[in-house]
Amino acid sequence: MNVGINFCFNMKFFIAAALLLTFALPLQASDDQVYIALWEDGDNVEKGQGLFMKRGAECLVIAPKHLFTENRGADIKLTLGDKTIVNAEVIEKYAEDIAILRPDANTTYPCRSQPFSNIQLDQLIDASTKATLHRRDAKGNVKLLHVRINTYDTYKSITVIPDATSGNLKQGYSGSSLFIDGHNVGMLTDINTETDNVGIVMQSRTLNSIVSPFFNAVSNDNEVALLLDKNSQFLRDALLESMDENRYNESKSSNEGVLKLHAESRYETIDSDTDKLVRLYVTLDIVNPLGNSIYSKQIVETGNSFVSLDKARSNAEKLALKKLLKIDPFYALQ
Repeated sequence: MNVGINFCFNMKFFIAAALLLTFALPLQASDDQVYIALWEDGDNVEKGQGLFMKRGAECLVIAPKHLFTENRGADIKLTLGDKTIVNAEVIEKYAEDIAILRPDANTTYPCRSQPFSNIQLDQLIDASTKATLHRRDAKGNVKLLHVRINTYDTYKSITVIPDATSGNLKQGYSGSSLFIDGHNVGMLTDINTETDNVGIVMQSRTLNSIVSPFFNAVSNDNEVALLLDKNSQFLRDALLESMDENRYNESKSSNEGVLKLHAESRYETIDSDTDKLVRLYVTLDIVNPLGNSIYSKQIVETGNSFVSLDKARSNAEKLALKKLLKIDPFYALQ
């Protein structure tokens, strides 16, 4: 009897776990999704969705271009899954309804080199015409809209219609990701104004063909040129250690295809009646091949000595090196 009870319990547990995993997978796939809001004079003038995608050592956002066409002076705010809100700017626009945004560099983002699936669309639709649009709301929560595939062509677009119980497509849904069986197959770029309930999705293959030249343009993104001023030479060994541990190599030239780490240091002598004090300011800035800062940090440490200012300066450098190894700047780029 106990064997039968245990078997039933184990089977129920296994089924429940399988169901939880099944429903969890699409939500994990939504980690790349970001909510976009445009603000002008305190008013929310536009909203939509975007998708993180990695370019070299930085994380960018792909979004529908029409969100930014009529609001060029508006402030762009991104809401992430952890509720963080960051600023962004448009850095690239295409003839098609696609734009690229660069978010604030001082935040870590959930970023992948390829958020889209490479699976053949025919294979997925042959198995099922049910799909889901993934988006975030203004609070960063994942929202799902169940849809069915209406029509699609071989390469460019898919049209979708919400399920009867799911509600209508609305403003702010543009940029949502279309998932079929857990695979991201495209981005919602338009809603048919004649019906107000048919969504037009740009297929991932088309989207990739548009943005891939830009995203693949960064070469040698694991090469770093160390540009240290005279006072920052004491940092070199610690920076090389961080680079080596995180699989970056030192570049012998600072050409346009590599990352650049700029380090500037200055010392300030502090008056004291009891001992010698020196305050050290170190500024680190990592710049991508396009000249944009992707990481910045300032270290401030104070060294003291009863012997001399040189000894106090040396102690300040030791404290700065200890802090540098702790923050590990090249690990922060991963």
